[in-house]
Amino acid sequence: MKRRRVSILQFDERAIAALRVRFTEPGIEVLGYERARGPWPSLEDALKTFVTAHGIGDDVVFTVLPRHEVTARILELPSNSPADIESIVQLNAEEFVPYPLDELVVSHGVLDEGPSGARVLAVFAHHDVVDAHLRLLAGAGLEPQAVYLSTACLASAAIAARGDEDECAVVNLASSAVEAVVLSAGRLAYERGAPTPLDWESEAEAAEAIEKLAAETRVSLDAYERDAARPGKIRRLLVCSDGADVGTACTALGPALGLDVSPARFTERIASRAVAGEKPFSAVLLGAALTAQGRGAVAVDLTPGALLRARRRARTAWTLALCVSLVALFVVGLAGLYVQAARQRADYARELEARISSIEADAERVAAQEARLEVLRRRLSRHDSPLELLARVCETAPASGLNLTLFCYKRGHGITIEGRAVNRTMVTEFAEALRQSGGFPQARDVHSKLISERQREVVEYTIAIDFADETARPRRGRAYE
Repeated sequence: MKRRRVSILQFDERAIAALRVRFTEPGIEVLGYERARGPWPSLEDALKTFVTAHGIGDDVVFTVLPRHEVTARILELPSNSPADIESIVQLNAEEFVPYPLDELVVSHGVLDEGPSGARVLAVFAHHDVVDAHLRLLAGAGLEPQAVYLSTACLASAAIAARGDEDECAVVNLASSAVEAVVLSAGRLAYERGAPTPLDWESEAEAAEAIEKLAAETRVSLDAYERDAARPGKIRRLLVCSDGADVGTACTALGPALGLDVSPARFTERIASRAVAGEKPFSAVLLGAALTAQGRGAVAVDLTPGALLRARRRARTAWTLALCVSLVALFVVGLAGLYVQAARQRADYARELEARISSIEADAERVAAQEARLEVLRRRLSRHDSPLELLARVCETAPASGLNLTLFCYKRGHGITIEGRAVNRTMVTEFAEALRQSGGFPQARDVHSKLISERQREVVEYTIAIDFADETARPRRGRAYE
């Protein structure tokens, strides 16, 4: 999927500037730098016209707040825990600004961390300042993803371009302010922003403007050297601007300050592709793009907490709605699959019923023929005559001690054998021998009792042999009475 364009906006009564970029794996691809100069009767109308003319409404938007509209301090804190840092900065807010905490937007960026604590840039902005900035953007149909601080963005651009080079100062000629940062060992050591009535695009080469710029720069450098207790350590000064040509100013500032002064070329080192034929664009906006990409060395976000909470609620509601929609689609899909499966089963059942109906008559005829053939097969397989059966019974009977007095054969029912034996054991062994012979598996001793015959006790017995023939006719009485 094609990445969306990102626009970084900075504006005031004198100028509106927008850097348009696209985030890539190697870094930042610059798509364009647009700038309009004021003043205008209405900044809101001018901003709306600017956004419409350059099609910024479809971009992901970030914005930059001028340093001179907020209060910022670099603090040494005794902890490097994010929760502790946030609590300490908020608790000390009223020491730096004359407003209660609930009227402030408080943020911070970690500059350096050590085992015993951290250095942070703490920023305190009044709600009215931030809200007025956001209202102007809302009037142009924009809602920025974040609100950054100009000097923090300037420091991020300078650190990204210079790395850990020697200690130096960077001065940015903004449209209505002079902003200065000092870098030491690749970290922000000092920052300051002061408003100015000068229009640098038209007055940067004027002697009076250069004199005022030199004085303002000296104030910033003296303040840093005093706070750091390192007088005279700054030897190099880099100058950049949002729209002015700083070549003449650099030439004049060198002798006035006694420093090595040159134009800053940060944008050429950071951007993966600059727009051909364009003048160098704002280092502040490029630093904001680095911060938006997550690569800014000094990240300070002044987006109000209420707006962040509203966005979280909106994202939660969107996620919930998406989940509900997915569940609904899943249920609808299951219902569709069930209906389709039910229809398929019904169609298959009807098809089977039709097949059964077509072959049912033939199946009944085939079954009747099979039954008749089975009866015939069993009749043919049972070819023994009553005499043959009697002979096999006699062969199985013991040679002495047992006699047969009755052999009753009933076709399709069974055989009944009666006789006398000297004892019951012989009767039991005779019945077992019949079963083991293979021809009479149903033989069983059904009756035996002692009787007296010729003044001697003998056993009168009855053995029944049923035919296991499922096709035989049902008997209407017992086999033998």
